[in-house]
This record gives sequence, C-alpha cells and structure tokens, in this order.
Amino acid sequence: ARSVFASLGLPAIGFRAPYLASNETTRELLGRDGFLYDSSTPRFLLGPDSPAFAPTLRLAESRYGVDLSASAAPRRVGNFMELPVALPDDEILIDGLGIRRPSTIERVFESILETAGGRGSVIVLQVHPERFHLCRTAVERVVARATDLGGWITPLSHIARWALRNHSGSGRWPQGRPFALSVTGDLDALSLGDFVRRRWGA
Repeated sequence: ARSVFASLGLPAIGFRAPYLASNETTRELLGRDGFLYDSSTPRFLLGPDSPAFAPTLRLAESRYGVDLSASAAPRRVGNFMELPVALPDDEILIDGLGIRRPSTIERVFESILETAGGRGSVIVLQVHPERFHLCRTAVERVVARATDLGGWITPLSHIARWALRNHSGSGRWPQGRPFALSVTGDLDALSLGDFVRRRWGA
C-alpha cells in the first residue's frame, strides 16, 4: 500500500492500525521502515462528569482494553512518535451507543477537549468518513473552541515532527500553546460490500 501511495506522489509517513489493534511488534516494524508516527494507541479522555462517561467507558474497555491511568501525551518510540487516539470516538458514540444527535456528539467532544486540554495533552479525534455527516457540526465547534483556547490545531505529521525535535510530552507546544488538536479519519470501508458487512455483520 505504501508503494502504491508513493507511486502517486503521496508519501505515507504515518500509520493507524485497523481497529487500533497494534502492539510493540507493530511499532518495531514502523520504526524500521522509517515512519514518522503511529496513531493506534487508544486513550479514554472523556471527563467523569459527562453523562456519557460510564456507557462509553464500558464500550472502550470491552473493545480496546483502555488503560485510564495512561498518559495521552506523545511518546517517543525509537526514531518516531506514538500519538494516542482519543476515545470515545465516532464508532463508540454512533455505532456502539446509537447516538445520532449532533449536539450530543458535540458535548462529548467538548468534554474531551476540557479534560485533555487542561492537561496539555495531544487530542487526536477520530471520525470515520462514513459518519462525518453526523459529526461535522461537533467537529467544527470543537475546533473553533480549541482555537479560542489557544490550542495548536495541526496535522499529526506536524505534531510528530515538533515532538521529535523538542522531546515534547504533555504541556509543551509551539509558542506556549496549551495543547495540540488534530482531527483524523479512518477509511476502513472502501466498497459497498464493506459498508454492508459493517452495517449488518455479513
């Protein structure tokens, strides 16, 4: 896949494992092959005051085995960066809990922003393209709120390069910005058949 992208002039410098199923072997291979970052490690960042905390945590734990005590800061692994993915994501909210109301999704994303932004973390929101129409308003408003708070809104590649140069962890971002935010997507349904299998479990 990386060779195909390169042949089209699209260098692949980052990686996200399907269903966030990565391990140390994955990271060893990525480091060996010259990737700049991996964004496959899930971190549950919803604040305990959110009404969605308990049900989304149960789903996150059952699907990903999330360690609540782990940091959401970037982590250097050899010569590349691990940039954790924020949970709950659109899959947990929309597929797992059946939430369709944009205002509810917005409140969840804002709670993530408040919790992780206050720690100086990197916040990597994950929204799959097939659900973006349900998340668009929430993403727009959270990005606007993050901008008002002085957050660094930037692609994962920029976060990884900054962190590698500056040995950055939590609380240290360009121009003294309080946190970093990146909105990412996962394209894991490429054909109509993929959507059918995801929707009806065929």
